[in-house]
Amino acid sequence: MPLKGIRLGDLGVKVGDHGNDTGFMILDNVRIPREYMLNKFKSVSKEGVFSVTKDVDPRIVYMTMISTRAMMVLTAGARLA
Repeated sequence: MPLKGIRLGDLGVKVGDHGNDTGFMILDNVRIPREYMLNKFKSVSKEGVFSVTKDVDPRIVYMTMISTRAMMVLTAGARLA
């Protein structure tokens, strides 16, 4: 069972990709140690100040998301074939 303040769930049925289980996790007033956070481009200091650590062109981040989605479509097409 999840700890207090953590909600877990399933995203439901996926078309053509039943082999992979996809879910979600919602954290409500849960403290996460700073060293466990995925902070490649942005971070929060010990004092709670948010800052951008690297100046990254948003088009690069968007392209990564689009190429990942394209690979998912290609993989789903291959599985359906």
